[in-house]
Parts: sequence; C-alpha cells; structure tokens
Amino acid sequence: MQDAAEFQWTLLPLWMSFVPYLLLYSIVSSFVFALVNKK
Repeated sequence: MQDAAEFQWTLLPLWMSFVPYLLLYSIVSSFVFALVNKK
C-alpha cells in the first residue's frame, strides 16, 4: 500500500504540469472554433 501512495505523489506533479496545458488547449480550441464559425 505504501508503494501506491508513493506512486500517487510522483504522479501529482505530473498532473499539476499537465492540467494547465489541458486548460490552455481547451481555450485555444474553442477560440479557433469561434474564428472558424465567424467566416
């Protein structure tokens, strides 16, 4: 069980660096979608 907890703590920083990119991607994709619909 201790290994699982350690695995979670190594995964957490990975998620913290991944989530902002995911947020940025969703914002950019929605922005591009709005631009395409404008034409």
